[in-house]
Amino acid sequence: MRRSDQRREAVFANYQRDVTGRPLEELVGEARPLTRELAAGVDGHREELDDIIAVHAKGWTVDRIAPLDMNVMRVALYEIEYMETPAEVAINEAVELAKEYCGADAPGFVNGILGAVVRERGRRREPALAGDQRAPAPDHRRADPRGRRRRVRRPTRLGGRRPRRRGGRGGQSRGARAGVSRVSYPEDLRALVDGALGDLKFSAVDATAGLDEAMRYSLLAGGKRVRPVLALATARARGAEPEGFLPVACAIELIHTYSLIHDDLPAMDDDELRRGLPTSHVKFGEDVAILAGDGLFAEAMRLFCEQPGDPARVLAALRELASATGVGGMVGGQYVDVVEATADAEGLRALHALKTGRLIAASVNVVLLLDGAAEPETMPYRRFAEELGVLFQIVDDILDVTESDEQLGKPHGSDERHGKLTYVSLFGLERARELAAESHAKATAALAEAGGEMEDLRRVADYIFTRNE
Repeated sequence: MRRSDQRREAVFANYQRDVTGRPLEELVGEARPLTRELAAGVDGHREELDDIIAVHAKGWTVDRIAPLDMNVMRVALYEIEYMETPAEVAINEAVELAKEYCGADAPGFVNGILGAVVRERGRRREPALAGDQRAPAPDHRRADPRGRRRRVRRPTRLGGRRPRRRGGRGGQSRGARAGVSRVSYPEDLRALVDGALGDLKFSAVDATAGLDEAMRYSLLAGGKRVRPVLALATARARGAEPEGFLPVACAIELIHTYSLIHDDLPAMDDDELRRGLPTSHVKFGEDVAILAGDGLFAEAMRLFCEQPGDPARVLAALRELASATGVGGMVGGQYVDVVEATADAEGLRALHALKTGRLIAASVNVVLLLDGAAEPETMPYRRFAEELGVLFQIVDDILDVTESDEQLGKPHGSDERHGKLTYVSLFGLERARELAAESHAKATAALAEAGGEMEDLRRVADYIFTRNE
């Protein structure tokens, strides 16, 4: 394995530790020696490295810097100071990592801070760095325009101070040793969804009351309501009141619930437990379960049409949702999963982009269409939504092999029993966890590029990444 790959592994091991609170020893596992050395070294000198970053971040306190950006810089500084890696090499690798996994402005930010650190280090120590060893000039857009330097409180080996604790750059919290406890979910939005779903009635006559019962049984079985919450969080990010988008949010949840009912059928995954309860076909029979799923999809279309707004926008949003649900989305992905053996990483990602990712992405995209957002404004949201779908599936595959039936609320090991290719079976558990961290970083980096109130969207991404941790 190349040195750059092991450097990347060390960055993501410390990033996962920050965000999830899992022990570093567990995260590095059977990693290569350099990965373990870098990860442990950064962890052991974290406070010292953070001090020096804080000095040169100037206008940014450490807690306002995104977790992944911080770990890219920590690893580079550790290599320079303790492993005698040439500064130019360490900085160039850090910038490349930032380009691939962090926000659009991160490469300049990382380059600017590391370059400033190395130049000051050269002035303090003899011999000074030669001119051709110096990193490119820092990006002064993030620097204090007055050029002032705050009083150094506590000198360290690298010559820094203890950082103050505040806020979050790009709407992201730094994470901490107690990472999981700091991950919160937009419970106010979930409560709005649950309340609206509870008010739904599908039957007006006694003859179909049993079908109404079966539909509501699965619909009201609980869950985090990730997809409708994403829709409401997107509305809030765009400056709108979430309550105004409840018809759309509920329609999306009806479609998701219909897909779960059909997914559990004996002809599909043949599962008997969902959200801790007997699945629909176990409770009501296979025939009623099929009809309950059909009914939920049809009622979702009716409910969507009740969404207030410009008719042309409502129609465009409905078209997006139908496309994400049909042959070019969820149903098409299910078909590929049933009849075609996926053998490689590209096929696996393409499969889940249809089966899982399209509906998750549509939860964001339909709100953008209803809002009438200009295309350039939507791009960060769309990248976020696409990456979130990937993240959701990777974590789902991980939990399928690491959690019990009781923890999952459904049978674990289902994919393995059916011989399906998953991120875990293809890459191994540790690499799958690393891929999840990379996907989470890309999703939150996309959010950092979008304007608006992004906190709820970030909290959903953090929840998906850390669920069951």
